[in-house]
Amino acid sequence: MGLRKRITGLLAISFCLVVAGAATANAAEHAKEDAAHPIPMGSRDCLECHLDATPDISKQWQQSAHGYSMIKCQICHGDAKNFAGIPTNENCRSCHPAQYTNNTAESGTACAACHPAHSFTVHKGHQYQ
Repeated sequence: MGLRKRITGLLAISFCLVVAGAATANAAEHAKEDAAHPIPMGSRDCLECHLDATPDISKQWQQSAHGYSMIKCQICHGDAKNFAGIPTNENCRSCHPAQYTNNTAESGTACAACHPAHSFTVHKGHQYQ
């Protein structure tokens, strides 16, 4: 293999490592931000605030398989004591163990990367049950 190809290969690998490191650092920083709900939740239902605060996401949830099944926000996002703005794969696993076990995505890929929970339609849901 020529020197030029080796240098190009090393540069490509270096670039990938830098991007992967930045993504990991960004995820870790986002996890810190995700540690607590931005305002006290109390005993209110999430939709009491989110219909006004995030109307598009609320509407997506209402029209999703989770919304039709009345899977409330707390099931995936937790409560005031264990809130997660972006649920982990372990959150998904508690209700979807077969899908979790049969996951073919690369390790570390969030379930929501392929299955956006707020817009997961009933049609799509039936394909995975």
